[in-house]
Amino acid sequence: MISNVVATWFPTRSSVVLEQLKGDGLYLALGAPGFSQLGGSVPAGYNLEMSHTNSSGVIYFTTDGSDPRWLAAASRHRRKLTQDHDHQLPDAGARPCADWHQLERHPQYIFYPPQDLSRLLVTEIMYHPPAGGLIDGDEFEFLELKNAGTNTLTLGGLHFTSGITFTFTNGTTLPPGNSSCSSAM
Repeated sequence: MISNVVATWFPTRSSVVLEQLKGDGLYLALGAPGFSQLGGSVPAGYNLEMSHTNSSGVIYFTTDGSDPRWLAAASRHRRKLTQDHDHQLPDAGARPCADWHQLERHPQYIFYPPQDLSRLLVTEIMYHPPAGGLIDGDEFEFLELKNAGTNTLTLGGLHFTSGITFTFTNGTTLPPGNSSCSSAM
């Protein structure tokens, strides 16, 4: 009984409640800001554009994941945002008067400007080590990468395409001269 309610009733209920709120005039009919691109590869110095979808008001945004409706942490949108390093799509909100529209959040969209990975080196490989007691040796496999360049490398989103299953999480960086291990083999 409960699984049936969770599987069939809950998924459709959000849209029903939203329509009820709109019908009773309890839901603001304000549009969220639009974005010129929702993350992905971008050229160096790419300018992200946010567009207003309402007839008036101000767009406020943050790039640190905080709520732009808390104006102390937000910036007022006046120009394009230059994407010169990896980061997520800004959280943005439009405020036409004293009311806010529903917050536009896209933490899954990350921008990746080009970077020189020619100085990212494989410096150590631990392949097929012996077992450690009751733990399979495969659990001890790793690959060490070193940044031999002069700039911090952003590894978030990079992944191996053959033989190793591993994707670096968003926000992963490797400063110059440092090494990073990954149990990815």
